[in-house]
Amino acid sequence: MTKGRARQFDYETALERAEAIFREKGYGGAAVTELMAVMGIGAGSFYGAFGSKLDLCDEVMRRYAKRGLKIVRQALAHDSPERALSQLVQDMNTLFYAPAKRPGCLFMLLGGCQEPVVLTQWRTYRTDIRSEIERYLFRVGLPLKTRAKLSSQVMSIIDVLAVEAMTGLEPGGRIPFVEHALDAWQAECNKRHRPQACKGSLYACAGPQI
Repeated sequence: MTKGRARQFDYETALERAEAIFREKGYGGAAVTELMAVMGIGAGSFYGAFGSKLDLCDEVMRRYAKRGLKIVRQALAHDSPERALSQLVQDMNTLFYAPAKRPGCLFMLLGGCQEPVVLTQWRTYRTDIRSEIERYLFRVGLPLKTRAKLSSQVMSIIDVLAVEAMTGLEPGGRIPFVEHALDAWQAECNKRHRPQACKGSLYACAGPQI
């Protein structure tokens, strides 16, 4: 980001307002003049603080990703995998529905599949989320195969929730993620000929760590 003269505006407020425009118009549809008007700053302040629309968008995406990763880490503070993963999915769903206008995943709304700069940031963000999940599952003692299955489930559910929010569906009730996790773990138990082991806890049949 290009450094310029001292800012004469609230930086976080400006980014929040810019995010609203990017959500509504996408990266390609958001004009610099419209962004400046909504952010309440002139050309000098805009180019001095951000350098370009691309740099502004990059900053908005980084801010959004930081917010999302904070949610992930807070949810994964729980000792119980069932509770942690269920909380993570529910909190991400809350993030998607937080904006009053154009809810959903910011990266999708920006046109992540069409804009290379957005796609690059989106891939990094998703990789970071999955890495956090897999590190957590390793920390609580789940074997490699199960870590891969559960992290894939989580990412798939998050994607579905993001699309539902974008398409205007009302947020549902309790997200049945715990059942999905237990079903996957039950399958692991069955392979080890201990079909009842995980009725009470995912820890019960962790088996040898990999």
